[in-house]
Amino acid sequence: MQARYLLDSDIIVAMLRDRTDKSGLRQKALNVGLDNCYVSSITLAELSAGAHRMASERGLFEVEFIKSIFTIHPFGLKDSKDYEVFGQNKALLYGSGRPIEDMDLLIGSSALAGNFIMVTHNTRHFSHIPHLSIEDWLG
Repeated sequence: MQARYLLDSDIIVAMLRDRTDKSGLRQKALNVGLDNCYVSSITLAELSAGAHRMASERGLFEVEFIKSIFTIHPFGLKDSKDYEVFGQNKALLYGSGRPIEDMDLLIGSSALAGNFIMVTHNTRHFSHIPHLSIEDWLG
């Protein structure tokens, strides 16, 4: 089975800002196959919120651009276990005194439930989610 990758907000923002692909993020996505790269609906919500907060027409255009390139992985579908994985990990991390932001936990839980490799530069937060496979394409 081909590996599937869920790209975090920080990776998407870095891709958009790096017009000449110095970081190699675009090339990495092409190497693993764009059809194997997904973006969470939660990530789209984060990107949209940032664009609206900054009143950025360009940011809103970029959200639409991302939707046209990558397959969107929706959170909370009827037959998905991502909400259950979120609940379990929220309780576990809270109980261990290592909670992380809900948006990161939602995205990470979605990656875990959907058997994705989480692609993020924010490995410090995501590494708290047990059994989550993580790759830092910027590291």
